[in-house]
Amino acid sequence: DTQRKSDLKQIQDGLELFYGDKGKYPGASSPTGGLIEACPFAQDSVSPCAWGKDSMADKDGSGNIRTTYLQRVPEDPKNNLEYCYKASGDGAKYQLFAKLENTNDANIVTGTILVCGGNTYNFGAASSNTNLKETL
Repeated sequence: DTQRKSDLKQIQDGLELFYGDKGKYPGASSPTGGLIEACPFAQDSVSPCAWGKDSMADKDGSGNIRTTYLQRVPEDPKNNLEYCYKASGDGAKYQLFAKLENTNDANIVTGTILVCGGNTYNFGAASSNTNLKETL
């Protein structure tokens, strides 16, 4: 679970760098949540990031990597349930989700069911202007 928390923090850092450059967060591969669409990000096209495989980056008009935000987008250490990403349609907000194994962890979200990409999660992180319980 420590690795999952660290992974989500690393992804958050990359998303904040992206936001600093673009003025918005990358989109999600599905309206209900899924993959981050920034592997690579280009003005004319975007590709979803495969957890544990792809580098989150943007390309210039010639296809050259301009900025790398994450060398490798982390994946769940046991790969039991992939992380999940949601973004608001205007790119102003995001949420990240993971499933912690220790159900007694102090950071488990209670009082609501966290759903992303059709799966349920019990932990997450979000942009500073939203929370995990808000519907994006």
